[in-house]
Amino acid sequence: MNKETLYKFFQNSATIQEEMQIREFYKERKIFDSILLLSDESSFSSDITNASLGKFKVRELIKIAAVAVITLVATFSFQYFTKSSEELALQTITVPAGQRINIELPDGTNVWLNSRSQIKYPTIFAADERKVILDGEAYFEVSHNKKKPF
Repeated sequence: MNKETLYKFFQNSATIQEEMQIREFYKERKIFDSILLLSDESSFSSDITNASLGKFKVRELIKIAAVAVITLVATFSFQYFTKSSEELALQTITVPAGQRINIELPDGTNVWLNSRSQIKYPTIFAADERKVILDGEAYFEVSHNKKKPF
């Protein structure tokens, strides 16, 4: 189709023959467009939609996996570097004036606390040593373990 003929048609200055050519071209174009819409476009658009949804799903899964990995690494690193016997929960035993107490620590060590004494010890000893905090007087019968000095 000629551009000049189209300009004339839209300016209402085209001849009857030119108008008929444009209308014929328009009908043919309409048929061609409808064929495209009914056949190829539906499969083409569904292919595009499926491909874009697939890419979207993969990207979202990658993002979620990255967040999960970062969270796990940060959690395990934090636990590994901050875990020590000082930070574990400590049991505290305080002996009032005029009394004595005999306790057994989690490793099997027997402790006799004198009056006005206080001992703090973890519920589970660390892997490499056994530490307690004592304020006052105590007698210890330490269970033998070369791998974990007391």
